[in-house]
Amino acid sequence: MAAAAPGDAACLQASTQFNAALGLAGIDVTFVNQFEAATAAVVTTAAEYEAIAQSLNIDALLADAETTNIAAEDAQVAVELAQVAVSEAQIAADAASAAAAAALVAAGDAQADVDAAVTAVGVAIDASDPVAYPDVATDPAVIAARADLETAEAALVTADAAVVDADSAVVTTGTALAEAGVALDAAAIAETAAVEAAIVAAAAADAALNDSSLLAAEANLEEASAEAERLALQLSSDPAVAAELVELFKAFLAACDAGAIGVTPVAPVAPVGVSAPTTPAPGVKGPTGTNKGLNVQTAVTTEDNSPAVALIAALLAVGVAVPVATAARMRRLERAQR
Repeated sequence: MAAAAPGDAACLQASTQFNAALGLAGIDVTFVNQFEAATAAVVTTAAEYEAIAQSLNIDALLADAETTNIAAEDAQVAVELAQVAVSEAQIAADAASAAAAAALVAAGDAQADVDAAVTAVGVAIDASDPVAYPDVATDPAVIAARADLETAEAALVTADAAVVDADSAVVTTGTALAEAGVALDAAAIAETAAVEAAIVAAAAADAALNDSSLLAAEANLEEASAEAERLALQLSSDPAVAAELVELFKAFLAACDAGAIGVTPVAPVAPVGVSAPTTPAPGVKGPTGTNKGLNVQTAVTTEDNSPAVALIAALLAVGVAVPVATAARMRRLERAQR
């Protein structure tokens, strides 16, 4: 419940000043009606657009298009990773094959060393002096030749083991290469399916977005929004005028409904640059009577004009930051409170 006004005269004076200033700023009943119709048109066309969008299942189609597109991108990444894996497996297999070939060569060299060492032992034995070394095994030359043979034989064992290991690596890397190839084929198949699904989903979404009824509703909404924005810009085109209207609005509230702004009621004083006319501006009717305990609803001229003027003042007070759809809801609320 609005607080009682401190005096009907002060409240009516503030109402007159406020309405007159609105009229001088071009915000009269005609403008208010135009603005109200424009905001209502935005709400109506937005509802129509939303209804058509829902009937076409736009949200679900767009979500499906996005999901399938992400899946296709993930599938493409999987193919790229599989290709990298194949390349790395091929490098490993090639390296294993080269190592196996080198191991075979090394084993062949080791075998040649053993053969040479065997020959050297035979030569040393044949050259041994039986007088000096009745036991040929004690001949230093024979001993050295036999030591070289043992070393060569040990090297051959090592080389043969390296060949076995290299052959095993060839088998292992070959298996890994084959598995990487299979994985790449599977990834490529999955990519093809994912891309096809994304294409189908995108086509369905595009078809819905280009539906003639939806495009027409969108055009109507844009047209209504443009008209509402055009009118809204008129409210804030002159910051000085807007500031003066806000001050008059505050004075009006202070005089007629102190509880609305939480200040002590005072007699309104017109801000600098705005005179306090004794008659309202054209298009705005003056107060028709007094009522002890006037509130905001009854203080502002006629029943048809008061909610709309309050709406305009509220929009001005926030720099016209309220979206047009919200403004329309505010308007309907004020009507319900009437």
